[in-house]
Amino acid sequence: MASLNGWHKGERAIQEKLGFREAVSQSWTQIEGEMPEQYRNFDSKCLPFIPVTTLDSMAVVWDGNPLEANAEYHTHVGSQRKMFIAGIGVEFSTRRRNKFAGSVEAIGKQGCLLDICTTVNEAFGNCPKYITILILVPFPHTKPRVAHQEINVPPTGSLPSDLIAFILSSDTVFLGSSYLASEEDAPRFPSHVGMNHRGGRPGFVRVRSDGRTLVLPDYSAIMPSQNALTTIEITGYIFIEDALPVRQQEYSPPVKLLKEEQASSTYFSTEDAMHVTLSRIRLHSSNFATFTFESPNRLNIIPGQAAILDFTSFLGASPYRHMAPESPNLARRSLTMRLKPGGAVTGALFNIANKLSAVCPELLEDSRPLGLSVTLLGIAGDFGLEPLDPHEGTRIVETGEAEQMSVQRKVTMKLLWIAGRIGITPFLAMLIPSYSAEYEITLLLSSREPDVILSLLSGAIEAAAHKVNLVVHVFSHTEQFESSLPTSVSLHRHSGRMTSSIISDFKADCVYVCGPELFEREVIQGVDGMVRREGFAY
Repeated sequence: MASLNGWHKGERAIQEKLGFREAVSQSWTQIEGEMPEQYRNFDSKCLPFIPVTTLDSMAVVWDGNPLEANAEYHTHVGSQRKMFIAGIGVEFSTRRRNKFAGSVEAIGKQGCLLDICTTVNEAFGNCPKYITILILVPFPHTKPRVAHQEINVPPTGSLPSDLIAFILSSDTVFLGSSYLASEEDAPRFPSHVGMNHRGGRPGFVRVRSDGRTLVLPDYSAIMPSQNALTTIEITGYIFIEDALPVRQQEYSPPVKLLKEEQASSTYFSTEDAMHVTLSRIRLHSSNFATFTFESPNRLNIIPGQAAILDFTSFLGASPYRHMAPESPNLARRSLTMRLKPGGAVTGALFNIANKLSAVCPELLEDSRPLGLSVTLLGIAGDFGLEPLDPHEGTRIVETGEAEQMSVQRKVTMKLLWIAGRIGITPFLAMLIPSYSAEYEITLLLSSREPDVILSLLSGAIEAAAHKVNLVVHVFSHTEQFESSLPTSVSLHRHSGRMTSSIISDFKADCVYVCGPELFEREVIQGVDGMVRREGFAY
């Protein structure tokens, strides 16, 4: 957090490292020197709890209840050391929040209540970024208990397994930080503490294999496809069970796994990174197209996986945008894509495609003379189709009377594929390998442009060069549409949207779902059995 005189040197160093120092150079002017009435009312009347940061006698560890222990310490040392405090008020149901920081002027205690009088000298409202929408329900009958406490974790020590499990199940984290000014800097940039918040799906904070290093989502070699990385080494900890007087309903944005946790994924080092070249563009409509990229090397890709491409060479480095969507320079290798309004990657690609279509259409068929290359960062995802295990892929069913010779009949494994709009993309790749013929596949497709999607599906079936055991059900508000599917594929047309109650009528050994998040949530409610999901969030 900045003081009222500007960013201190520690903040400037971080801004420089992340590459957006110029973009936020004047943002400190938004911080007020006192707490406006609006903030005071918000913190005192709207919130069931306010996380705060203080410093204890050792600055990094605590004993028992942290706030009470810190208050007792500062009462003991008196005027020798000022007690700094910072807090953040978050209303999860509205994604509203503000921050404050200052110092403690007086501390009083009445029974188990601690009365802290604070002077605030820094306050500002904050954007809703990272705030997960939650409904908090009052739970006044708590029984706080210190379950774990380790003041100084030894160099080879790690967190207890149940504490790690707690971290991996959490969807909200509050971060306290401190700044100790030098004598030279103190008059202009006085010492202070800060408080911040991050949120995501349960598990968005990862724990490294050493059991003591926490990783917050951002980009690096160990958490692919994120633009910055925060690691926190645990040197001491205290875990208090049943402390907050509220309980929350579950909410599910995307969990980012560490590289070491992604067994089925391959990420290339800087030395091994390769470039792929745009070789063909096929426009299906003004906002729907397939872009083909060629690789100089054979890639080991399970059909349905994603290739992670870095489009920085197309777009340039991303400027700092506080509320920008995640990973604007990354795209999946499911290169059949729809133009996304305001999308950095799709906007650039469709701009190229539309210009070529108007000026030089022959370059759509062979785009290699353009020399447009991007970096292949790796292959990711476990949403794919692999050959059947010979012991698991078919079931032997015996028929006939006991006294007669039994007749054995093979029953092929049944798959149910559910695709919403552009979610058809990974399924197109999964049809092509020869072993897809080993499955009986039912495809449920929801689309506003069924004729375009069915044309893509027909192309994939033709590329397979083997008989595909496929039944297709199309759900659309478009009543009249053409189908180019081969006669060997059974096509069923349904008017209207796909719902969970419809899904429950289809049975399969394994269900694959790919589509927008709201679509996935709806259809999965009707699924019975094992589900594999592939969303659009990266």
